[in-house]
Amino acid sequence: MKTYFVTYGYPLRTGFRFTGQGFINARSLQHAWDAAMQSCGKGEQVLFVDTPPDPYPEDKEPLDYNSIDVV
Repeated sequence: MKTYFVTYGYPLRTGFRFTGQGFINARSLQHAWDAAMQSCGKGEQVLFVDTPPDPYPEDKEPLDYNSIDVV
């Protein structure tokens, strides 16, 4: 099983209105899309289904004095 990242919302004429995000474990992208559609609220739609980045980006300390990268 793979983990997929799902974004829910309402489509508008000029873009989207996001209402929520979450993770779904599924066998394939189509299975994840179907499972996400079943968990939508009234009038809500699945806008995007993506795989999360692998590996996740590292969180950096805001003031890391041992590095030249200061966030």
